[in-house]
Amino acid sequence: MSSTITKPAPHTSPFNVPVLISGAGPTGLFAAILLTKLGHPCRVIERHLEISPLSKALVIHARTMEMFAMTGILDSFTSHGVHLSDIHAYFGGKLTSSLSTPMNH
Repeated sequence: MSSTITKPAPHTSPFNVPVLISGAGPTGLFAAILLTKLGHPCRVIERHLEISPLSKALVIHARTMEMFAMTGILDSFTSHGVHLSDIHAYFGGKLTSSLSTPMNH
């Protein structure tokens, strides 16, 4: 996978942006969504040129889901996720802990 590099919006220059967000992970991108919805121009910069195939988070906390719902992106976001019922942690090939979660969806 490769990332797309876009030109700045016509009303901004690459060097005159009120908000600069460092990191195009879930937090940085969500901050950019919120700022844009509020009418604040911003620029997101990311040091990695490739999109990572690995997950950066195991769970979405309740407050995050509330904020996603308030901004209208919760359904789109959760439709791409996987609901987990059990989590197992291993160290040195041995099971060190397990967690069963209720399936409320």
